[in-house]
Amino acid sequence: MAKYQDGELIVLYFEDYTHPEFVKGEVSLDHAQKVVGDYHGDDLRVTEVTHKYAFWGVGQDEMGEKCQILYTRDEPGRGRFKVTECTCEWAKSDRGDKA
Repeated sequence: MAKYQDGELIVLYFEDYTHPEFVKGEVSLDHAQKVVGDYHGDDLRVTEVTHKYAFWGVGQDEMGEKCQILYTRDEPGRGRFKVTECTCEWAKSDRGDKA
């Protein structure tokens, strides 16, 4: 299990890009934009941040195989850590999305 420092982007891999980005800890929109931009480039813009709690668990991928999944909740609890959920949109339409 990867350990992240507060303020670091939690890198998750998906087949398509329809998911939020997550930053460890509670950070501002400006900080979230910086770390998301450092990883994805300036084409991905953070439009909103929400402070939540998360934990790592085991789930199934689309093929039915076991995999590690980041689950989020609105309330603190045992084994949960603070995360910032970043709603993003692509700034350019070269990825098939509208600008």
